[in-house]
Amino acid sequence: MTKIHVNVAYPRVDSESLKYISESDLHLEFYFCAKDLDELVPGNIAKLKKEIEEYNFSVTVHAPFYDLNLGAFDAGIRNVTVDRLMNTLDVASELGAKIVVVHPGYWPFKSASDRNDWLNNAREGVAAIVKKAEKLNIKIAFENIFDRMPDDLKELVLMASSKNVGVCFDIGHYNMFSALPMREWFEKLGEYIIECHIHDNDETADQHKPLGTGTLDFVPFLDWYKALPSISKPLITIEHQTRNYIPITLAYLKGVGI
Repeated sequence: MTKIHVNVAYPRVDSESLKYISESDLHLEFYFCAKDLDELVPGNIAKLKKEIEEYNFSVTVHAPFYDLNLGAFDAGIRNVTVDRLMNTLDVASELGAKIVVVHPGYWPFKSASDRNDWLNNAREGVAAIVKKAEKLNIKIAFENIFDRMPDDLKELVLMASSKNVGVCFDIGHYNMFSALPMREWFEKLGEYIIECHIHDNDETADQHKPLGTGTLDFVPFLDWYKALPSISKPLITIEHQTRNYIPITLAYLKGVGI
């Protein structure tokens, strides 16, 4: 049976929400924003880890992303970004998470020169977080955001050059921004995809709607996912802003055999 995670903002986590997630046969992806990391109360993560173990949840973590950019031209922003990700890796390790999802921070590049400059700027910071991830036995999953094509994300993963680095393929972001058919993303990135974020939209905004309520064609994903051997299937994480959407997406996934 496929283990499906649900993305939950850390401040929304309480005993009632954990009970709901367990009763829905789901697992957890915690999203920490920068403020959450700054305001963590000593002992709270250890308490949460105990609750996670009691429910036997599998856990992943989504790192902060607002204002952060691994390859920023401003060295100060790069340094803050790396610090935030290092902090996130520590918290993820304490929670027993095996994957940390990271937004690289770039916008679509206008030229090969822009791409090369960004990658060169990011190289040192990426190496630092990858080294820590390897030490903690955590995988980093770089997520597509505004990407029109898979090439930039692939270059970033290849630059990281680590078995602990892969891709989080976000199908909602794909639906918003991609210039290529989904099958071409799988052809170029499929071997690196370790997690998938699942949500829908009507292409006018990143709405995080339930599957089947937007314009996303889910068939290419379904064909690709079902053809993978069990050991190679990426983790699936539902990303919604409201709990009411979760059962709709779960019913959709059940209906298509996931």
